[in-house]
Amino acid sequence: NFSDRFKSSYIHFTRGWAQGLNASGYTSYLNNSKIAISPKGFTRYECFRHYEAARAGCVVITETNPNPDLWYLKESPFVQLNKWSDLRKCVTSLLEDPEELERLQQRTIKWWENCISEEAVARYMASKLNI
Repeated sequence: NFSDRFKSSYIHFTRGWAQGLNASGYTSYLNNSKIAISPKGFTRYECFRHYEAARAGCVVITETNPNPDLWYLKESPFVQLNKWSDLRKCVTSLLEDPEELERLQQRTIKWWENCISEEAVARYMASKLNI
């Protein structure tokens, strides 16, 4: 539990999959958050939390993207860290600059709506299928 690192935060690590909050608790925390810390997935750069957090309008902080050529990540507004030891500085900086935090949140929402939402993915697929 690292929740004491930042005021009004919830930062918990678990020992494995599905050992944290239940679905409704997780969704509630995410929908009431401004920032989401999202380490990479086990086998790929991205993980479901990247997209759940973006859908909720959170600023997503993750690791540097080793796969920049993926079409849906090219315009992603994720804040990327070279090393996790920079996390505290990054979060503190965002929390001390509400205008920048809001700008990144709006950029995330726009990216979600235009690039990765269900509708955006359907438009992309239709364009590739020439429909």
